[in-house]
Amino acid sequence: MADPPARCRDFNWDALCLPSVNLSSLDDPFTEQEVHAAIKQLPHDKAPGPDGYTGNFFKTCWNTVKQDLVAAINYFHMGRWANLNLLNKANIVLIPKKDGADLVTDYRPISLIHSFAKIINKILALRLAPKMHELISPCQSAFIKGRSIHDNFLYVRNIARRFHRNGTPSLLVKLDISKAFDSVRWDYLLSLMQHRGFPSAG
Repeated sequence: MADPPARCRDFNWDALCLPSVNLSSLDDPFTEQEVHAAIKQLPHDKAPGPDGYTGNFFKTCWNTVKQDLVAAINYFHMGRWANLNLLNKANIVLIPKKDGADLVTDYRPISLIHSFAKIINKILALRLAPKMHELISPCQSAFIKGRSIHDNFLYVRNIARRFHRNGTPSLLVKLDISKAFDSVRWDYLLSLMQHRGFPSAG
């Protein structure tokens, strides 16, 4: 589980002509309104993480906790991470995929994280959402609000029918990249994000 060796090659990012998006607003300090908007969208009674707090707690006690919560979140924004390890923990729970599960592969692990991390994630997601259509190609039809993966199925079906009807020789290839997220290097992702316009860390 060691870190991968340093990369000796990299993409010619300029030759790829990737469009850069103005994402400087992602680096702005968090406002009370943003934090409150994120809390409103938290699930009401989703299983809590190690801190034991649910979305219902923050919604009900907002007027009591808002000053301390906004201050803590902006401490995080300023890079004051001395005790981040206390918040960067999770309870791992195994959910059986089927009845009579007795093998490791029969379970799906989920991580129940601290509510503090959930709130920060939600704030950043809400900030990024309006920029997603500029960042993500229209060909990526899944996991983007307002798009549907079924659009690509219909597109491929219609293309296949057209080729068949016109007698056009063609070859359709379906690629299934298993566990792609776990196999992509972090340094590559950070470099890509920087070239797309994300603020640099630190």
